[in-house]
Amino acid sequence: MAVFIIVAGLIVVGGTYYYDSVPEPNQIALPESTTVYYSDKTTPMAKLGDQNRTIIPRDQIPRWVQQAVVAAEDNSFYDNKGIDFKGIVRAAWNNVTGGSRQGASTITQQYVRNAFDLQGVSYARKVREAVMAVKINQKYSKDEVMGFYLNTVYFGRGCYGIEAAAEAYFGKHASELTVAEGMVLASVIKQPEGTDGFDPGKNLANAQDRWNNYVRPNMVKLGFLKPEAAAALTYPTNIIKPDSSSTGAAQFGKDTPTGFVVHHVMDELSHQTDVNLGNLKTQGYKIITTIDKRYEDAAIAIADQGTKGSIMSTQPARLQAALVSIEPGTGRVLAYYGGPNGSGYDNAGIYSDPVLENGDPAGLHFSPGSTMKVYTMTTALSQHISIDSYWDGPPSKVFPGRGDDYAKAHHLAGPVTNSDGDACPKPTYVCTMQYALQVSTNTVFYGVGQVVHPDKVIDMAHGLGIDHIWAPVTDPATGATHDQRYDLDKYKGADIYPSKLGGELAIGQYGITVEDNATGLATLAARGVHTKTHFVDYVMKGSQVVYKARTQQTTPEQIGLTKEEVDDATWAMSTVIDNGLPKNRLSGGRKAASKTGTWELCHDAASCKAACQAPTCKGKTSANSDAWYAGFTPQLATVVHIGSKDP
Repeated sequence: MAVFIIVAGLIVVGGTYYYDSVPEPNQIALPESTTVYYSDKTTPMAKLGDQNRTIIPRDQIPRWVQQAVVAAEDNSFYDNKGIDFKGIVRAAWNNVTGGSRQGASTITQQYVRNAFDLQGVSYARKVREAVMAVKINQKYSKDEVMGFYLNTVYFGRGCYGIEAAAEAYFGKHASELTVAEGMVLASVIKQPEGTDGFDPGKNLANAQDRWNNYVRPNMVKLGFLKPEAAAALTYPTNIIKPDSSSTGAAQFGKDTPTGFVVHHVMDELSHQTDVNLGNLKTQGYKIITTIDKRYEDAAIAIADQGTKGSIMSTQPARLQAALVSIEPGTGRVLAYYGGPNGSGYDNAGIYSDPVLENGDPAGLHFSPGSTMKVYTMTTALSQHISIDSYWDGPPSKVFPGRGDDYAKAHHLAGPVTNSDGDACPKPTYVCTMQYALQVSTNTVFYGVGQVVHPDKVIDMAHGLGIDHIWAPVTDPATGATHDQRYDLDKYKGADIYPSKLGGELAIGQYGITVEDNATGLATLAARGVHTKTHFVDYVMKGSQVVYKARTQQTTPEQIGLTKEEVDDATWAMSTVIDNGLPKNRLSGGRKAASKTGTWELCHDAASCKAACQAPTCKGKTSANSDAWYAGFTPQLATVVHIGSKDP
């Protein structure tokens, strides 16, 4: 009795200090993990956040799961006042007399300790915890307190809350848990980690003993289960083993091929000016992306070197593939492959992610080669130059300016030549612009670029979807050369040509990204309607949509084109597929257009010999560093790039 009076007195005295300072549960900002989903809205792509927590309404937590937790953690929960006086007296007596040390914490006290981050084992902390528990109990119903508790309690494996635990241990939602599964999770709470813990994936014997000999009998004792029903239960065999890469882990998905998609998602959302989503990792968002899992799986199966059976799996390790597919007219990225994981170099695009990285621009660019001729051709069409106009296209040709200081500094002096003898037909070496695109004649398209002016090609490419272009810059102090990125939202073509780029722009020397190239083709596939590319469809917080992507479109007329001119460009590109052979056409008469492209590692025998020291060179004096295939149907635009620092 003396101990009871002392404890009760502490609570009363403590209450005068703590009572008014206790925050309400709905005032606590609990960190929740954010999950990124494929476009099907149900398949997780990645989970972000230091704590794996997804808060759910209490009506999504089955009654039998709540009962199992009472059986495991606080038998008097539905009767006590937030604290268990008998338990406190018993624990205090044992602690004072030297018996086994006991805590006597009710579910309400545990919730207070977790939610308000009360640390330590002092009696002052316990008094404060008890006072706060009493206030919580007075203000909220038992069902509400249980909902608070099951959204905050730690279950091990980095999981906070019943929803995250259900995913980690059983790969399902909390609402789908069976009685036996709920009892497993309830058993874990007492000690989820450590050598004597109750995680069945780490200590099955301990976990089964607590399930069989403590939780199950208490379920019967408290009237939650009839004896025969309890006896019929068997310990679940579908428990997932602990695995940091599983969908139940605190974080997953950043080190997979779709890791780069996640970086682009963070870039896109963190730079929105019309909505502030706060810390994207800890707000418990459900982010629905535009990525179609069927297309993404197909992209990985083709482009990922580590995937058995992929085209790239049999290629030399130095080769790197990238693939981007975009839906024309919507700008939705349906598939994106930039590399085997999100921590290396993104071969497909450039992003600025301040959430998972430092926000600096990251990603690679490549010389587009002959795929750039599409933009040169479209510029000519916009200037009312016919697709059937005739051009001079010999095997090699000297152009004015190819011998100037810029050209010499960048090894561009001398005549323009065609790859593999792709000149216009003999004996005149004259052909139409359409034919020159079909056979990819450099001497024609360099000349087209000079006529329409390369700065106009830059502006047209930007209008269609090329947002960045790179050009070599030489450090006058060291003589070293590096590529400088130019943001075409900030620079007009005349700002960087001819001061930064040369006429080789027209035939594809200067680097762009795979994503930008795919965006440009998607614009042509949509008959000249440019839609800003995006990775996010919408974002939800609980049941509320807090962000939805807006379609940002530019008409062909705003770009400087007519739909008929776009149709001419598409027709010319369709002949690249046909190449005069009906067997190359798509089945069912479906429309399609494409362009291939390559760029050489070096531009003359001397520089190529110096650059190509790898054994694979085998004495070659010319070799490709970049190979592209860019194509589209009215429904889909896809660009593939394969490149290497060595040929």
